[in-house]
Amino acid sequence: MSDKYTTDGLIGCLEVYRTFQRDMFTKEEIDAIIARLRAADALCEAAREHAKHDEEWTCDIMLKAIAEFKEA
Repeated sequence: MSDKYTTDGLIGCLEVYRTFQRDMFTKEEIDAIIARLRAADALCEAAREHAKHDEEWTCDIMLKAIAEFKEA
């Protein structure tokens, strides 16, 4: 995420939108977007950790994060 928009900030906006607006997106669609944002953040964090440490265990973290991202 950029410095201007954090994932938590975007999720907060989506949650507010979900509460007050039901015209364009369903609750389920917004929940799916939130799940993808969280999974993408986890994937980015795993990549950062891998780059910092470059240890074998981080590969497991990366594979888990990728799998969770694909599931979201």
